[in-house]
Amino acid sequence: MTENEAGIPVFMAPASGNVNDKTYFQEIIKNHLSSFKAALNSRYLVADAAMYVAETLQSLDEQKQLFISRVPLNIKDVKDLACKAPAMSLEPVEGYEDYYSAEVPSCYGEVQQRWFLFLNKKRRHNEQKTLSRKMQKQSLKEARDLEKLSKKAFLCRDDALKSFALWQKQSKLCQSETEPEVICKPCYSGKGRPSPDSKPDHFEYFVQAECFVSCEKRENAQASLGCFILGTNELDQDSLNASELLSTYKSQQQVEGGFRFLKSPDFLVSSLYLKKAERIEALLMVMTLCLMVYAAIQHRIRQELKKQSRVFPDQKKKPCQNPTARWVFFCFQGISVLTVNSQEEHVVGLKERQWTIIQILGIFYESVYS
Repeated sequence: MTENEAGIPVFMAPASGNVNDKTYFQEIIKNHLSSFKAALNSRYLVADAAMYVAETLQSLDEQKQLFISRVPLNIKDVKDLACKAPAMSLEPVEGYEDYYSAEVPSCYGEVQQRWFLFLNKKRRHNEQKTLSRKMQKQSLKEARDLEKLSKKAFLCRDDALKSFALWQKQSKLCQSETEPEVICKPCYSGKGRPSPDSKPDHFEYFVQAECFVSCEKRENAQASLGCFILGTNELDQDSLNASELLSTYKSQQQVEGGFRFLKSPDFLVSSLYLKKAERIEALLMVMTLCLMVYAAIQHRIRQELKKQSRVFPDQKKKPCQNPTARWVFFCFQGISVLTVNSQEEHVVGLKERQWTIIQILGIFYESVYS
């Protein structure tokens, strides 16, 4: 768990890969939420869909903790709401291009909430292309399965119809236009053409049918494209509107950024082999402390750049006020490497980067002594 302004971690606990996130979130909220509120005075608890469980929401509401969470699409009311998105009157979200939203009241888990249906038209357009490819691939596979089934011989009519019913049940897109036709073919044991008065040894049955993909299934699949729903128990519309809700939820990316930092090959964790659980937990603790220091330095750099109206060149040598700490460290590393190699290279490197280093040093000195 991190705070949303600088991405500084405030809680870390190692867990088994077999732990269910929904159950684990309930334990964290039950055991640690009161401490978070006392120490951090947190206004909103932002989480993904794994937290959106009735028991967890009730626990948050009992502790008077406001939350913002993505509502999972496996809830029936959510599915129905997402399918109605094309017919609803959606309003544009201020500050977010291609985003549209609509507010709907909800009482899921016996907790009064506000659901916000968001539609990203750009993402919807891209997902439509992906959906077309997937549907075409799936429908061709189901049509080939029906073709294979039509060439398979059965010993009785009922077996042929049961196999066709199984194909129809397993097919997600293709349907049969009409009732399947069962063709009976006599089989003879002798070689050559049988005589007119000879009787067949047995009969083989083949099922024949034509399949198609209904437009209704495609429309239903397209209805919820580009849609997602965010839920909150903040009932005051003046305190939290759609734009602020979306902005606060997107700050959850700070957690993902922390995960990328911990999984970075720069840590060289793969070179360590730890067997005891205690040592693994200790390593994770050290890595989290490193993330804390890294996030604090990065936040301080960005804060001072904005405060002093200064810029720092990014990888494309364009001015920016939100450089990553890794890129700033790399610029310092470049100077030290050039200094070791030769005096001539040091001079060249210094001319290229001296204004960058002087700026960043000035920011640190001014922020420390002010």
